[in-house]
Amino acid sequence: MVPPARHRPLARYVCHHLFRHTHCYSTVAATSSIPAGEAHIDLSTPLAARTVPARSTAPRYQATAFPYEELYQHVLDKKKKDQSYRYFRSITRLQDQFPLARCNRTGKKVDVWCSNDYLAMGSHPAVISAMEDALHTYGANSGGSRNIAGHSSLVETLEASIAELHKKPSALYFSSGFARESIHSIFQASAFYALSQSITFLCAALAFWYGGTLLSKHEYTVVQFFICFSALISGAQTAGVIFSYAPGMSKAMGAARDLRTLFNRRPTIDTWDTSGKPFDKKASSGRIEFRNVSFSYPSRPERVVVNNFNLTVQPGQFVALVGASGCGKSTLIGLLERFSDPTSGQILLDDQDISTLDVASYRSAISLVGQEPTLFSGSIRENLLLGTVDDVSEDEIVQACVKAHIYEVVMSVPNGFATDLGSKGIMLSGGQKQRLAIARALLRNTKILLLDEATAALDSRSEAMVQEALNKASEKRTTIAVAHRLSTIQHADVICVLEAGRMVEVGNHRELMRKEGVYAGMVEMQNRGMGFE
Repeated sequence: MVPPARHRPLARYVCHHLFRHTHCYSTVAATSSIPAGEAHIDLSTPLAARTVPARSTAPRYQATAFPYEELYQHVLDKKKKDQSYRYFRSITRLQDQFPLARCNRTGKKVDVWCSNDYLAMGSHPAVISAMEDALHTYGANSGGSRNIAGHSSLVETLEASIAELHKKPSALYFSSGFARESIHSIFQASAFYALSQSITFLCAALAFWYGGTLLSKHEYTVVQFFICFSALISGAQTAGVIFSYAPGMSKAMGAARDLRTLFNRRPTIDTWDTSGKPFDKKASSGRIEFRNVSFSYPSRPERVVVNNFNLTVQPGQFVALVGASGCGKSTLIGLLERFSDPTSGQILLDDQDISTLDVASYRSAISLVGQEPTLFSGSIRENLLLGTVDDVSEDEIVQACVKAHIYEVVMSVPNGFATDLGSKGIMLSGGQKQRLAIARALLRNTKILLLDEATAALDSRSEAMVQEALNKASEKRTTIAVAHRLSTIQHADVICVLEAGRMVEVGNHRELMRKEGVYAGMVEMQNRGMGFE
């Protein structure tokens, strides 16, 4: 759209104002002749040295990356839509951030040189919006970077940002979104601060007014007036100090309410409840039976996660649960650990319903190795002994670490077992954390071992070491493993394939491959590197 003749000076002014305040110069090859009667100012030269060329119809370079007509229409559209044109004013504030910024078009590439990478022109929403039409016309491709005259060269792809601007007309206001969301708390804190600062002066003004009135009536002497004035000012200052702590006091009251709510809640499964039947883990055989188990989370009762699941795990068996994400594998592990109770059905351990057993003694008979082991700030020895009920000797600790392939790592650090792991075991890698968790499971010496994606987040080398440690840990133990990598469970005695909470196939690896069903399809997908979700 070409602006009316009366508005063309405004369009030119906007372009010149934009370039003058951002020090942004661009040279773009013209695709057509300069119309006769139009004056084009060379924006690649300083403002003071610019001259208006004579009229010409010969092809030449047009020194503007922002066509007057397109920018004019862009500003009018923004003004009509949501008043976003006011954001263009922030262009004038970019002068300090762009002491050297230049935009050159080479073929299909737009190079942006800027002294500040963080506030590069292509990253600022106002500049993106201003360059929108030109970028649609000329294109912008990412390229390499280099240093020119001490400034960093930055080439950015802006098309994605422009697409977002088209999807969200109010994108220019994104920088104020955080303030808008928290405006209530900002006003509240400001009001308390203003009150605390002004209360002293308000009391002083009131004291002078009322004291002056009493003095004029000869009801108070000057000495009495100043005594009362000092008392009022001291009290006002104290009140001001108290009010300055009001935001903190408000937060403390909110935290206290949350704590009271937490203390008043009663868990469905109480770990400290001793009314259940004690369970002797040493006498346990490790036989597990899921009998018509169904489960739905309380927050989504309409969605059945586990649906009429039946399975018997014999003592010493290795059972693998496989299936797509969300089919209920980890939920079954949680039910077996009694993190939740089934909506219907029973889970039996040695023919005893686990819901009737003492929670603490029952859980002492189970070891769990998850995808992300739980480690705490403390020594390696302290983390190894977490959850152990019986006394553990130094030799047992060493043997467990040797079986878990973590002993060499422990001996390689300066303080050995006394080495502090840091918060969440930050001193160890992912594979080392897993092997430490396996050693801890071995020290618990339980008949049941649960593995929930124990090797999912590891590289190939770490996975091989952890898998070897898991194979040793599962010897003579009832083991239930959840796995996405089917190569790690092909040796399992029983493989259960789940779909939408139901068991659709069961058998060992060879039997399931011969069926050419769901499991065989999953194996084929993983062999082709496609995986399954």
